[in-house]
Amino acid sequence: MSEGVDRRVLRVQKTIRDILSMHLISDYQAELSSMISIPDVKVSPDMRHARVLISCLDQASRSEKVTERLNESIRDIQSHLARHLNMKFCPRIQFLPDLSYKIFDKLNELSQEQ
Repeated sequence: MSEGVDRRVLRVQKTIRDILSMHLISDYQAELSSMISIPDVKVSPDMRHARVLISCLDQASRSEKVTERLNESIRDIQSHLARHLNMKFCPRIQFLPDLSYKIFDKLNELSQEQ
């Protein structure tokens, strides 16, 4: 494991992403009135915490509002994850906006100036 990330952590990250994606699409898509995706999930090495990045596909500026709304419903989402995740302990999740589009926009802007 030369990358420093355990295979089990990677598997848990993917599983959490899959479970939450289906749950958010089925239960929160209409309420959020925005097309959302989960580009990445970062689980701590001890698997006690997980940061879930949220991206809004239709309006990048809505990511902060959507993550705020999801964090308000964190108990319901956390319990859904705990029921479907086949682990002894479920990582505590936190939703964060995916800001990688801002970096891409800045790089694109800089490359066009040259």
